Amino acid sequence: MHELFRELQVEPYPPIPLELKEFWQGYGHWVILLGLLFFFSLATIFFTLRINRQLKRSERSLSEHGEKLETTIEKRTNELSKANRALLQDIESRVQFETALHEGCDTLQAMNRISTRHDLTREQRIQSMLDLACQYLGEELALLSFDEDSALVRFTASSAQENLTGPLVDVYARQALEEKNIVRRENLEYWQSYVACYINILEQQDWLLELGTPIDPNHETIEHKAILQTELGSRILNLFAQVIANELTLYHYETNAGILHRETKSRFVDMTDRELEVLQLVSNGEPNKSIARILDISIKTVELHRSNLLRKTRSASSVQLIKLATQSRVIN
Repeated sequence: MHELFRELQVEPYPPIPLELKEFWQGYGHWVILLGLLFFFSLATIFFTLRINRQLKRSERSLSEHGEKLETTIEKRTNELSKANRALLQDIESRVQFETALHEGCDTLQAMNRISTRHDLTREQRIQSMLDLACQYLGEELALLSFDEDSALVRFTASSAQENLTGPLVDVYARQALEEKNIVRRENLEYWQSYVACYINILEQQDWLLELGTPIDPNHETIEHKAILQTELGSRILNLFAQVIANELTLYHYETNAGILHRETKSRFVDMTDRELEVLQLVSNGEPNKSIARILDISIKTVELHRSNLLRKTRSASSVQLIKLATQSRVIN
């Protein structure tokens, strides 16, 4: 009991002063162990905090990278979507162009077939070509006109009114003639669509091909080919114009030839039967003596008939007389 009180420093036993050496000898290993444990705990805490900070930085970096990646993906997706739409539009336009080109080739072939049909007059051929142009361009009316000495020469498509006169739209018709080009307009005052195409034949005559669809509230709006707004559409229309121009050239030659034939033939209207006989023998190369013997007339009478032939036909020589007679088919 006394030892216990002494050790516990309970009265009446006074406290014994603590000796460091004794304390270290008694508890030194515990102090070292606790110190190591404390430093190890501090090191663990610092290491954990450092790892947490690195994890947070990595998390922020990953988050920022993810946002940038999402933005990049969204941007690339939009660009790809735009590229796909543009590609689809390009494919669609190419298909439309190819279709329009095939249709244009078919129309040109049909025009060429019409130009070789001998059962049609020249005017009927031109009208059929205008019908084909209307069908291809999606227009209702076509007018081909040429103003010469205030006398309007015109051809119309079969669907046009008989009293249709040009120009359909004066201001754009003049523009096409002045620029010698194609003029196309839509949604005009009286016309849903309008096309004016300049045509020149023989470098002498300026024709104007006009196609249009008038505004009609009783009919739905017609959708026209978008290709006509492109360079390819203009080239196809120019090809149509060239084919029609070739037909107009033949029409011009035939008209002039007909006029010339009638004018030439009119010079032989007042010929007598005897003069025609003399003319036939002259064209065969017979001299005056031979003609006089064949017709049983005098040489002077033959010379008189030849003089009358030159005077009535207004010919300068026998060669010109025979040429006119051949053109007018007065002689065989």
